[in-house]
Amino acid sequence: MIRALFLVCAVLLSMPSLAGDGDGVRSRLAKPAVLRGTFEQSRHLQGFHNPLVSQGDFVVARDRGVLWETRKPFPSTTVIGRDRVLTRHADGSSEVVVDNAHAPAASVVNALMLAMLGGDVDALSKSFALKETDFPAGAWRLELVPRGSGLAHVFTRIILQGDRYVRSVHLDEKGGDTTDIEFQSLSETPAQLDASEAKQFE
Repeated sequence: MIRALFLVCAVLLSMPSLAGDGDGVRSRLAKPAVLRGTFEQSRHLQGFHNPLVSQGDFVVARDRGVLWETRKPFPSTTVIGRDRVLTRHADGSSEVVVDNAHAPAASVVNALMLAMLGGDVDALSKSFALKETDFPAGAWRLELVPRGSGLAHVFTRIILQGDRYVRSVHLDEKGGDTTDIEFQSLSETPAQLDASEAKQFE
C-alpha cells in the first residue's frame, strides 16, 4: 500500500485544489492528535488466486506523520515524516524511499497518508471527486474517484468506510489489482507519541 500511495502522491504535486463534498463524514469523524491501531492488508494481484496478506501496527501523528510497522509475513517499518519516507528492514538496514531535499513529493506522501488514515475530507477533496453515503449510528462510506488523468493512471477508485474513525480502505488500481486494508484496535490514548515512537521520526 505504501508504495502504491507514493505513486499517487507523485502526480498530486501538479494538481489544482478543488472543493469537494463529504460534510457528513466531516461531522462524524474524530480528529485525535495521535491514533494507534493494527491493520491487515490483503493485496489481490491479477493472475494470482490467493491474496498477499500482511499484518502489523500503525501510528498516525497529525504533527509528525505515519509509522507503518509490518509484523507479518516480513518485518519492516515505513516512516512517513515531514521530509522523507524511510523503510527500515528487520536486518537493520534502511532505505530512503524519497527525500524532500531532492523530491518534494515526501510532504505530499505524508499529507495523503494522514488524509487517508485520518479521514481528512478537505485534503482528499483536492484531488478526488467524492461520493458520500451516510448510514445509521454514525457509519459512512466515501468513494473517491481521481479528478485528473495523472491519478487515473494509478487508481480507478478508492473507498473509505468508517464511523468515528476510518475502519477500512479499498483501492482499485488501473491494472486490475486491488488492495483491502482493515483497521482494528483503534485508540486515541496515550494522546502523545512515546519516546520510542518519537525517535522513529528522527
